[in-house]
Amino acid sequence: MEDLDDEPSLHADENGLINLSQGAWVRLDEVIWSQGDRLLTLIVEANQLVELPAALGNLALLRVLNVAHNKLTSIPDEIGQCAQLLELNAQHNFIKAVPK
Repeated sequence: MEDLDDEPSLHADENGLINLSQGAWVRLDEVIWSQGDRLLTLIVEANQLVELPAALGNLALLRVLNVAHNKLTSIPDEIGQCAQLLELNAQHNFIKAVPK
């Protein structure tokens, strides 16, 4: 599974949640990054993600981001635009530095 274009789970539910954990995703579709007005929790742990796009910064209301157990080497600087972010779980990746 590499492309998520037609998956209904790409839209935040009534609680502002998208849970795509334990899949085989290597990238996430643009529709996720355009849900800044309703996405509160994004769980994409245990996938094959190698990067998060700068569009992550569009998620102004995001409170919880779980990207644990992927293949990430960095977190984009734009995460600083997620002013409501309370919890970031990026354990078990290959990240050597975090944005300031």
